[in-house]
Amino acid sequence: DNSVEKPVPDTWSRDPFALPYWADEDDGTEIQPVRVAGSEPERTGDKPEYKLSTILISGSNRLAVINYQVYWEGDKIGGEKISEITLDHVVLSDGSEERKLRIPQSQTKVTVESTEGK
Repeated sequence: DNSVEKPVPDTWSRDPFALPYWADEDDGTEIQPVRVAGSEPERTGDKPEYKLSTILISGSNRLAVINYQVYWEGDKIGGEKISEITLDHVVLSDGSEERKLRIPQSQTKVTVESTEGK
C-alpha cells in the first residue's frame, strides 16, 4: 500500500468548520431560529401571507411552488383552495373570497437592439 496520509497544509489559516473568532461558545447566549421550517406563514390581517415562487404548466398539468411546497390546482393550502393556476398568478379561494398570488418580478430593464445591417 503506497497511500500516505498527508497533514493539512500549513498555508491554511484556520479550520473552516470552527466558529469565527468573534463568536464565543461559552457566552451563555442561546441562538434561536428566525423561523422554523414547516411553521405557519406570517399572517397579515386574517389571511396567511404566502410566497409564490414558481408556476409550471405542461399540457393539462398545472402546479405552483408556494412557500417552498409544490401544490396542484385544486389542492388546499391553509383554509383556502387553489382554484386556478395561470401563467402569471395563482387564485386562492376560501369559499367567500378570492385572492391572487403573483410571482415577484424584478425591475430589470431589458433593451432589444436590432442586428440588421451589422
